[in-house]
Amino acid sequence: MDGISKNPFTKLPDVSTNTMVYTVNAPQDVLNINQDVIDYIHMMDGLGAGVHDTINAGVSKFTGWKSFDTPSMQYLLNWIGFEIENNFMGHTVFKPVFTQVWGMKYEVNDVTPAHAHDPAVVSFTYYPYIENPEIAQPLEICTFPDGNIKKDLSMCAEHVQEKEHQWGNVLLSIPPKTGQLVIFPAYVYHQVQRVTVPTGRYCIAGNVSHDFENPTSFNT
Repeated sequence: MDGISKNPFTKLPDVSTNTMVYTVNAPQDVLNINQDVIDYIHMMDGLGAGVHDTINAGVSKFTGWKSFDTPSMQYLLNWIGFEIENNFMGHTVFKPVFTQVWGMKYEVNDVTPAHAHDPAVVSFTYYPYIENPEIAQPLEICTFPDGNIKKDLSMCAEHVQEKEHQWGNVLLSIPPKTGQLVIFPAYVYHQVQRVTVPTGRYCIAGNVSHDFENPTSFNT
């Protein structure tokens, strides 16, 4: 099942996930800050906590965790939080708090084997710049990796070569494009196969939980 439905919700054809993936294009005011977000990824290259143990193979252009400290990042996350609270979560009382946020530029031989982000509640990926959607590796929503699928990671960074069997069957392939936001439950496994062709592919990703410290609007 490839591509994205015109309906922003795409139901996955697999009972083990029993979930939905939400995609939406950024409004113009968010598109206007994309270059600031890209500059931030470059500025934070190698400076973020966790930069050397990221699952991303190249560890290049990785901002690390909890990257909230520029006005443009705040603006972007405010919009993402709005989409999660009002559109993705629907009628559920959910106050999003960002627990991790990171940024990456995928380069040749970078790869992200199948993984999930639980115990977070919601995960997201936003693309501030995709040079060529037809070439850039898609985000693949997949099944739990059971070891039956093997990928050649010999060209990738040493610390991910051992993950050659960490791949799931593809349920939904989402070609990235500039200004696209993808939201999905944190327990859903996802992956990005090895980049083989040089092309710009920048993303801001992160995890969201419910903010229990702030009161919700229950009437008693």
